[in-house]
Amino acid sequence: KIRFANYSAAGIKGSGVKVAVIDLGYAGLYSAISNGDLPSSATKIECGGTSCASTTFSSETEKHGTAVAEIVYDMAKDAQLYLIKIKVHS
Repeated sequence: KIRFANYSAAGIKGSGVKVAVIDLGYAGLYSAISNGDLPSSATKIECGGTSCASTTFSSETEKHGTAVAEIVYDMAKDAQLYLIKIKVHS
């Protein structure tokens, strides 16, 4: 059984790794950043239709993406995070 604590104790924290969290929203993102639960260096991207662009996630209502990103950050503090919001079209 592989345990995260073994990697962390050995100093393996995701340096040089890129991780994308692809979700429907990032409510509470800036609170998580100011609390130290996420890095301010995370790249924020919104995708819809046929294009993607940088964003600030200024008016979010779905918090699932933020929660997932916090878990990833807890496990790999040195990884570069890409927070990608996708829009679902009906």
